[in-house]
Amino acid sequence: MKKFLCPECRKFVDEFYEGFDEYSEWVVRPKEDGNGAEHVECIDQQTIQFVRSFCCECGFETFEWRASGFIVEVDEAKKTVTPVGGYWKEHYDEFAEIVKELGYTPIGG
Repeated sequence: MKKFLCPECRKFVDEFYEGFDEYSEWVVRPKEDGNGAEHVECIDQQTIQFVRSFCCECGFETFEWRASGFIVEVDEAKKTVTPVGGYWKEHYDEFAEIVKELGYTPIGG
């Protein structure tokens, strides 16, 4: 069965959350029109988008990885765990350490 393996609380969890945030920033400068009225003029604008993923058990939060990066395949019958998501494939040594602590055998690597 597929689960998330949280690197912070070091547990298998059923759910991670993802939140999508977006905001805009403007660079403005003062400007005066021909009638002497003052206002600002936008000289640059950028929209910033980011996704934050976090563990529903402990609140671990990351902006660098999507929730899918923490997915693992747990085989209860064989007591093995295989990394599915990219985070655990990239951090395999930490993955293997956690899995062994939980009483399972890590697969892959």
